[in-house]
Amino acid sequence: MPAFPASALGTLAHHGPLTRTVGDAALMLTIIAVPDARDVYGWIDRAPDYRAGLEDGVAGLKIALSPKLGWVARVEADVAERVAVAAKVFESLGAHVEVADPDLDADAIAAWNTMWWPGMAYQLAPFEGKPAAVSDPGLVAAAKLGDRIPATELIGATLKRAELHHRMVRFHASYDLLLTPTLPLPAFEVGHLLPPAGGWGRQWTDWAPFSYPFNLTQQPAASLPCGVTQNGLPVGLQLVGAIGRDDLVLRASRAYEAVAPFLMLEAPRQY
Repeated sequence: MPAFPASALGTLAHHGPLTRTVGDAALMLTIIAVPDARDVYGWIDRAPDYRAGLEDGVAGLKIALSPKLGWVARVEADVAERVAVAAKVFESLGAHVEVADPDLDADAIAAWNTMWWPGMAYQLAPFEGKPAAVSDPGLVAAAKLGDRIPATELIGATLKRAELHHRMVRFHASYDLLLTPTLPLPAFEVGHLLPPAGGWGRQWTDWAPFSYPFNLTQQPAASLPCGVTQNGLPVGLQLVGAIGRDDLVLRASRAYEAVAPFLMLEAPRQY
């Protein structure tokens, strides 16, 4: 979808709908994906009506279930169990589901970091000399990382991104959709950039390894509620499609929603 003005984070940044239902997401995406000539990366042609075919189901689709993307070190048991149950739902709807990992590895996080942190440095550059106390500590730390990345590394990360894109093109020649956890852990306390329990790395990408690779490859993805942990915390299921197959991601999301209605909270819960 078009975005203006251009972001210092380039095409790594993403503006997308957050909705209560898949139908609402399809409607909203149809509207906000209208071409805008001010966005140099935007579509030229008018986007399709994503409501068309939304109820066509998943029968006959080939879906890859990748519990750890082949390299993620840690996924909490409650999360893995809920995602495995969701995969069975797709099988019951007529999809062919098999465990298969895309050709991704930890190199993706290095490419992401090399491209992401300089954007943070650029955003804070006009405020150089202002007290760090008035800025978000995570943003200040990210900008410092970005300041140390040379242009040659940035070019190398861009080429790595293109390689990852080609790998996923090959993967989707065999699979219509990829199914993963959205996160490897349930929600943790607000006000923390990292899970307070520890053991999840030193940057947010360490505890969110399933989402940023597909910002790099620019593939459409949806996160769906797929139940709760034993402590009542929500678990997310991610569906990823090939570039341009937003319609298929929405269609599969709607098929799941129809038989596994999303848990809605009418009021905040305390744990």
